[in-house]
Amino acid sequence: MRRVSTLVSWSVVIASLACVPRVSSEITLPPEPTSSAPAQPQVASEQFDVLRALDGAERILAVIDQTSDNPALAVEDGYDMESWLDSIGLRSLYFYGRAELSLYVLDDLFAAPVYLSGPHGRDPKLDAADFGHYNLVFVERVAEVARALARDPARVERTRPAFERRLRRQALTYLLVHRAIHRDPAWFEQFERDAIAAQGGANSTFVGFDDLRPMNQAFEDSGYAWYEADTAAYFWVRREQDGSASAWVVAIEALLTAYAVEIPPEPPGLPAGARP
Repeated sequence: MRRVSTLVSWSVVIASLACVPRVSSEITLPPEPTSSAPAQPQVASEQFDVLRALDGAERILAVIDQTSDNPALAVEDGYDMESWLDSIGLRSLYFYGRAELSLYVLDDLFAAPVYLSGPHGRDPKLDAADFGHYNLVFVERVAEVARALARDPARVERTRPAFERRLRRQALTYLLVHRAIHRDPAWFEQFERDAIAAQGGANSTFVGFDDLRPMNQAFEDSGYAWYEADTAAYFWVRREQDGSASAWVVAIEALLTAYAVEIPPEPPGLPAGARP
């Protein structure tokens, strides 16, 4: 399937809810959380501290925000973003935050493993034919963190500038693409079947391309990003496969609600062939 690995996808984006304003070289970060997760974490732990997750996410997005303004800070040991888009897409967010971020950090902060199965280890594996299957408990806790953020007006205002720069467009894109591709259930079922059949194959890049192109262009014309709309469609196919799609919709809506973002009633466009 095209774009099988979108890095840690919305686990990075929404786990970074409690961000800080744009930072300078004199940034003061909260203490890095100490790891208390077992070497082989279970599906969930009762020891979930929502405020600790908020503080840890603050640290992560602070690094993303700072490094995005100085990409040279993210280049070390020959690491490549594996994308020619340095300011668009979830891959760039992970690249800029990688100094402070790993899947183990998220496992620890949310007291639950991000994935139940898949190719990813400490860092995402970008060249795998398989994909990470999200742990539903983790996704539900991401939504819980977003709701906790909404109850803290001071934190919301403090973090709003970084949210606007790094997360707002992508959060809206993923939510609106979900609505667009599910508008016609029959179209989506066929698209999903084709994408699954092509997963990992040489022609997976072109699955659904002609159908998605007018939708992607409509998003681009409305101020979103063509590439993000395109990759979001395949993200939702994978979420239907691992059973976390509905939970991610709830989490994304909770994030946007925390910042009082007005969600457009209709997506900018639909895939070709999808009935209105």
